[in-house]
Amino acid sequence: MNHDTLIQQLIHSGALDSPALIAAFQAIPRDRFLPGFPPEVVFSDSAIFTLTDVDGEYIGGCDQPSQLATRLKLAQLTSGQNVLEIGAGVGYSAAITQKMIGEGHITSLEINPQAAETARNHLQSMTMGSDVNIVGIDAAGGYSVRASYDRIISGVAVWDIPAAWVRQLRPNGRIVTPIYLDGLQVCAAFAVQPDGSLYADEVVTCANVPIQGTLAPPPQFVHVGGGSALRIYANFANQIDSVMLHLMFGMDNERCHLGTAPSVDEYWNGFVPYLMLHEPDGYRFVCYSVGGDRKVYGLVGKGFGLISRGSATFVAPGDLGDTHCYGSADAFVELADRFTQWDAAGRPTIHQMRLRLIPKGSAPTTTLGRIFDRQDHHLEAWLEV
Repeated sequence: MNHDTLIQQLIHSGALDSPALIAAFQAIPRDRFLPGFPPEVVFSDSAIFTLTDVDGEYIGGCDQPSQLATRLKLAQLTSGQNVLEIGAGVGYSAAITQKMIGEGHITSLEINPQAAETARNHLQSMTMGSDVNIVGIDAAGGYSVRASYDRIISGVAVWDIPAAWVRQLRPNGRIVTPIYLDGLQVCAAFAVQPDGSLYADEVVTCANVPIQGTLAPPPQFVHVGGGSALRIYANFANQIDSVMLHLMFGMDNERCHLGTAPSVDEYWNGFVPYLMLHEPDGYRFVCYSVGGDRKVYGLVGKGFGLISRGSATFVAPGDLGDTHCYGSADAFVELADRFTQWDAAGRPTIHQMRLRLIPKGSAPTTTLGRIFDRQDHHLEAWLEV
């Protein structure tokens, strides 16, 4: 594996689909930002983590190239723009963004002092130290010194978009960020509307580390059982009764079948967002992951499901329509019912998702999806079908 191999892989997958993107990625060798990592790791389309917190959780590193390309496409970058980046990491994303905007300016905020210094050193080694301004501060207040910004692009997942970012955005600007919904992250391009709300009609699934500092989200996962092999992801995950789940998972693990076998992509980009937005009363939509190659409660890898106090069902998207059922069959019945509804609706996908952040004090109105309460906003999410 080498730099050219990675670029060709990204072109072949469709991640790099314009001359400007291809040129920017070609100009920035990834290994210059990841010294000491083996080529097969550096030149793979995967995120590489270089920072952990006190609990050993990943909090920073180098973007997955295809996800970085997606963010830059959502941002609709052009030469000469003034860009604020949230989360410098190792400096790789800022370097590519700078290539995209040419004579423009980029300021990158990084709360971790070690990461900020590392990013500066990497950019200086590329003779880009004067092109990218790395600022070591909490991103909650943005950076008014170099405002206003044509684009604000976050490489870390947020719980809400702070008012400071909106104030520092130029008219017709865009805020592109991963944002938490419920056990699921999506990346969206938000534009300010005349009523002060933020609206996004371009949404894709993603997986990014959470923002740190003042804007850090509430707990997004809880461990179930011994060790940390099984994680359950959900809004306010610390409110989930992990002991109850452990006891229920210890019951017989029945296999049920949906009667059809969607592809992995149909699950993650279609049924999963639909199920999340049409969560049955009395149940919680969740996602799960099992670490390494382990099997826990019959589960491996990653998936999603519904849980209640007496019933749970989990779906591993690679299992061709099979589900794992615990306790009563009620959760499976609800999930199967939602699957039928999704199918009847024409199997809408994540690309039909719409998001709106409405400032607190204004009433949300949608009845088509769900409303999530955030610090400064109501977050509406629905599917246009």
